[in-house]
Amino acid sequence: MNLHARRAAFCAVVAIGYLVACARNQGGVLRVALRDSVASLDPHIVDDRSTFYLLGNVYEPLAVHDPAGSIVPALAAAWSNPDERTWRFDLRRGVTFHDGRAFTARDVRYTLERVRSHPQSWLREDLAGVVSVGAAGDHAIELRTRDPSPLLLQSLTRVLIVPEGWAEAATGANGTGPYRVESWRNELTRLRGLARHWRGLPRWTAVEVRTVATAGARLEAISRGEADFIDSPPPSLVASSRPGAAVHIIEASAAQVAIMGFRLGGGAQNPFANTRVREAVALAIDQQALVRLVLAGRGEPASQLAPPGIFGYVPDLPLPRHDPGAARAALQTSRVRLPVRAELLCSPGGQSLAEAVAAQVRASGVHLAPRVLAWEEFDRRLNVRQADAFVFHLTYPELDSTNVFVSSFHTSQPEARRGTMNFSGHSDPALDALLERAEAEFDSQARYALIAQATRRVLASWVWLPLYVQRDTYAARAGLRWEGGLAPGIAFERVVRE
Repeated sequence: MNLHARRAAFCAVVAIGYLVACARNQGGVLRVALRDSVASLDPHIVDDRSTFYLLGNVYEPLAVHDPAGSIVPALAAAWSNPDERTWRFDLRRGVTFHDGRAFTARDVRYTLERVRSHPQSWLREDLAGVVSVGAAGDHAIELRTRDPSPLLLQSLTRVLIVPEGWAEAATGANGTGPYRVESWRNELTRLRGLARHWRGLPRWTAVEVRTVATAGARLEAISRGEADFIDSPPPSLVASSRPGAAVHIIEASAAQVAIMGFRLGGGAQNPFANTRVREAVALAIDQQALVRLVLAGRGEPASQLAPPGIFGYVPDLPLPRHDPGAARAALQTSRVRLPVRAELLCSPGGQSLAEAVAAQVRASGVHLAPRVLAWEEFDRRLNVRQADAFVFHLTYPELDSTNVFVSSFHTSQPEARRGTMNFSGHSDPALDALLERAEAEFDSQARYALIAQATRRVLASWVWLPLYVQRDTYAARAGLRWEGGLAPGIAFERVVRE
C-alpha cells in the first residue's frame, strides 16, 4: 500500500541548483556574481543562501521538486510507504560520486545519521521523528518514524547526500551532482561540468561563482562583460530595464510573504494583546502602497500568509481591507490608553518595510518606532518573545505550508517539535487540533482542507498580518534566459542560451 500522494506542491531551497531534466549541452563558461560568499562545502551545517546556490549543483538529495512544484525522483528512483510509519526508498543504480566511488544505501544511511546527530546540523529537527535508518541491500533504504510522517519526504529534499566516511576523510566536496568543485575560496569558486553525469552531459562546461558584495559592483561586472548572471541587481537597473537591452531583468516569484506580527502575552502592559488593537493596525495598512514604496512595484499584495503556488494557498480569499476610518474606530473601542506606543522590531533587511508600516498606521493612533537589530539579536528577541511588534519574511522552503503553520501557530510544544517559531505566544486549541490532524494526514486533498481551515482561523485572529508577496530579482546579459521555478536561487542548468 502506497500512502504517499503522487503529486504535491512543495520543494526544498537546498535543491534549487538541481537539474530536473538535463538539457543538451551548450558548452562554455557561465560566470555568476552573488551578493554573499560561499561559506562552506559542507551541506549539512551551513544554511545560508549563497552556499546552497552552489551546493545544490554539487550534491543531490533523494528527491527534488520540478518547476511545476511536483516531487520527482533524484537519487531515489522510487519510494513507497509499506505502512504509515515506514518510508522505503529504492535507490538509483549506476550513480557515482565525483571521486568515482559507486553510490549505495550505505551513503544514504551515513548521511542521514550525520544529519540527525551532528551538533551543528540545521536539519536535525526535520529528522527528529526518525527512529531508525536501515539499508535493505545496496540499493534500498528504509526509515522508521515515531509517528505517521507524510511530510518526511519534503524534509528529505533538503538533505544532500555525501559518501560514507566523507566528513572524517576531509577530502573536500564530493557529491553526485552535475558539477564538481575544482577550487574554492570565499570570493571565487570554480566548478566543472561532469562529462559522465547519470542524467547526461550538463549544460555548461564550467561555472565560476564570484562574491561581489555591493549591488553597484555587480552591475558594473555584468555591464563590463565580466559576469553573465547576477542576483539582487540595484533598484536603478530594475526600474530602467527595457526589452532588448544589453542587460535584462529576470523576476521570479519568491516562496515568501512579508508579514507583521504581534506578541500576545503581557496583559494590559502590551496593547497588542488586545484583538481590537491588532485589527486597527491591519485596517490601517495599505498593501498596495507598501508594494510601491518598499518593492518599487515588484511584488503583489498578499491575501494570506502563504503565497500562490504553495500547498495550502486558498485562492478565494480576498485581500485585507484598507480602511483608515474603521482603524480609528476599532482603536477607540479597544479601551486601551491612546495613543498606542511600541517598538517595531526588524532585521537590517526589513528596515524600509518597518518604516513604511509605521508611517501608515500612525494616523490611526498607533505610534510605532522602528528599531533595527542585527540578525542574531532580532532572532533571539523573537524566540524569547520579547518583540511586541515585528516585521519579517515568512518563507516556505518546502513549498508546503503545513510544517510552517505547525511551527508558527501551534501552541508551543518543544518536545513534539511544534510551535518552535510561535513568536507571538498564540494558543488556540481548535487550531492545534487542525494542525495535528494535517501533519499526520497522508491524503493530500484532506490535508489541504485542514490547512485551508487553519489559514482562515489564523487570519481571523489578526496575530500575523500578511503584507505582500515578494519577487526574487536577477539580471542577465542579453542572450540568456532563466528557466527557474518558484524556489529562490540560481540553478546553473536553468540558465539557458536563447
